[in-house]
Amino acid sequence: LPSAAAAAAAVPAAVAVPAKQCNRDHSKVLTTDDVLCRVPKGELAFVTLANQAYGEMAVNWALLLLPMLERLGHGDRAVIAGMDQSGVDLFLKHRLPTVTTASFGGIAWNSDHKGSMDGFRWKNGAFRAYGVTKAEVVLWLLRAGRDVSISDVDVAWIAPPYALLRSVPDADVLSGTDCLNVPYDADRSPRKSNVRNCGHQSGSTWSAWFNTGVMFFRARPAAVDMMEEWRDTMAEIKGEAQVDDQLSFNQLVGTVG
Repeated sequence: LPSAAAAAAAVPAAVAVPAKQCNRDHSKVLTTDDVLCRVPKGELAFVTLANQAYGEMAVNWALLLLPMLERLGHGDRAVIAGMDQSGVDLFLKHRLPTVTTASFGGIAWNSDHKGSMDGFRWKNGAFRAYGVTKAEVVLWLLRAGRDVSISDVDVAWIAPPYALLRSVPDADVLSGTDCLNVPYDADRSPRKSNVRNCGHQSGSTWSAWFNTGVMFFRARPAAVDMMEEWRDTMAEIKGEAQVDDQLSFNQLVGTVG
């Protein structure tokens, strides 16, 4: 058997620290290093972004996801990225794993500008800036060698996504869709016709719309390149143009003009 020293040397530095040494104090904000300690290199990190205005939804996101992950021994692998101090305070009150977006680009941290942090969803420029922040958070994790599951706060996790990811090992980026017809979505056979927003099958000439509310990224160069292009596309749009993260993503992948 190899010596203990040799075995330790064979483990990537990011996972060489025993899990028990990682910070689990959820009464305080986690650092980015804390998060990387808790998610081994090559594994899947779960993240959402929220401010106080959407805080209750983020709490619900975490209270559904964390127990599911804990049953698999992965309870350390999810985190809320808080976008303002009031939101961070709420998440820490519930003892939820929390980082801040203060060091990331995009929407201003802790801004009190009406329409930016308070209901920013309804201001095109602010919501697009939020998309830039979301891309920056994903890029941070990808560059650190972690796969990423990013989902909006209105997502209710009922099952882990690992089997789905194993079924498409070659995919660098995966996204949900706006197809609401379950039989059509499940049938992946090639065909020309389809129903509205379900035209993802090979050969289809019908509309297809990817939904950026649930996305997965593998820590591969192609995913990093795509995220950088998506981020830059959003950042270059100025003012209140009606282009958000989802529209820009669909334009990038060619589902819409």
